Amino acid sequence: MNAAVAIAPLEELPESQRSALLKLLADEDPSVHLAVREKILSFGPGVVQWLQPHTLSNDPPLRRRAQDIIQHFSRQTADNQFLAFCLKHGEEFDLETGAWLLAQTQYPAINLEGTPPCWIISPANFRIGSISTASRRRC
Repeated sequence: MNAAVAIAPLEELPESQRSALLKLLADEDPSVHLAVREKILSFGPGVVQWLQPHTLSNDPPLRRRAQDIIQHFSRQTADNQFLAFCLKHGEEFDLETGAWLLAQTQYPAINLEGTPPCWIISPANFRIGSISTASRRRC
């Protein structure tokens, strides 16, 4: 007897159920916290908003599992962006943009705007094994 379980939209999930899910997410029993993880993932990316404060929790298992769920959705978003980029541009694309989007699939928190230009190796500042002294001074 498989009964279809209706999942309430995240906005309709009462605070008491959210706190119960968070308490169970921190449970030591793998079968419990894995089932709760799947339930939370089923709500979609909207859970990131209410899980974010728990990434700073004093409870290490809750903190780690909340970070894991948030990273899951971040990687999923990065994967979708990279695939959309590849499908849109085919073989004619900006290599640097493609490389950054690919890097985001593994490291979603990478800061693309904060990368200093001296770390981008080009023929002008490339010397065998190191970045030229002139490039290092600009950092």
